[in-house]
Amino acid sequence: LASPTEMVPRPTQRVGGLRVLAYENRENASFHRMVSETAAATGLPVTIGAIAPASRRNLMSGDRERWLRGVLPTVRERLILNVDATDALLLCTAEELSRKYDALAGSSSDLVVGGEVRAWPRYFRYEGVSIYRNMRSANATAYPARPDGMNGVLPRYVNIGTILGPARSYAKMLECMHEARALRA
Repeated sequence: LASPTEMVPRPTQRVGGLRVLAYENRENASFHRMVSETAAATGLPVTIGAIAPASRRNLMSGDRERWLRGVLPTVRERLILNVDATDALLLCTAEELSRKYDALAGSSSDLVVGGEVRAWPRYFRYEGVSIYRNMRSANATAYPARPDGMNGVLPRYVNIGTILGPARSYAKMLECMHEARALRA
């Protein structure tokens, strides 16, 4: 999603089409400054939030999703760009990101999900099962082989750290996940 051009501060533009959302509970100005300054330089409105600051409560599994489920219904922009944390550098304008979204999703309300070169964290466990270890063995064939000469370049693994699309679609996905978890409980 990053533009290949150098990041040059641009005048703040009136943007009605895209909002950046970042979950961050650390009370550290340097984390907030990185995403805030690059958002300002590209004219992107940004919302940084948390369920509770780290001084009151450690980050817990599901916090970001709970925060997003509360924030997404309030978003008025056409698209959201949800970034993993406030250490993201935003290099594209809203117009660039909107064009890229339209080229990938067309007129659908699909979400564009970012990728990672490797699956992580290696220690991640869900319901007592080591996800990374199982993914490597049982699901190794679920990902296509890389073309010759491209090893280590193409992001092969889904990473919810970058999601671009309509707020309503993202909210529906999170609600579906929430309902599925409730059924298993």
